[in-house]
Amino acid sequence: MANTITTIRFKSVMAGSKQSRKRAKTSSYIREHIARFSNSDPDTIRIDGLLNQYLTRNSAKNGDLVKVEIIKGAGIVSVKLAPEMAQKFAPPPAAPKQPAPQAKAIWGKTEAKPAQDAKKPAEAKPQPKEKKEKPKQEKKPEPAKAEGAKQPG
Repeated sequence: MANTITTIRFKSVMAGSKQSRKRAKTSSYIREHIARFSNSDPDTIRIDGLLNQYLTRNSAKNGDLVKVEIIKGAGIVSVKLAPEMAQKFAPPPAAPKQPAPQAKAIWGKTEAKPAQDAKKPAEAKPQPKEKKEKPKQEKKPEPAKAEGAKQPG
């Protein structure tokens, strides 16, 4: 296996492309460039996940230089981010998660969580209250209108 480090420049590829097509163009350009460089078929070239992330986040925004390491194997050419660039780009390791507390402390007392299997004892359901009837109000008769009076309108 032969390892080689090379630099790829994307500025000329990115010049007239739309923002949505830049990511696809960078990966296809890498395949073509490495195929010419290593005298291999573009279908046999495999791009590493970290390099793929780098291209998605950085190179699609600005067409800059990317250092890649080319590893030739038996019929397959692997391309990954060069070690000096990988150290700058790699995300920090995640901190181990702490286990969740099992008991809840309320006002200095610890209260254990109730088991979900234990059911509450059957309680008698309260019956709905009886409705009280309200006394009906009597309607007052309207004053009689005089027949000779003019109606508005």
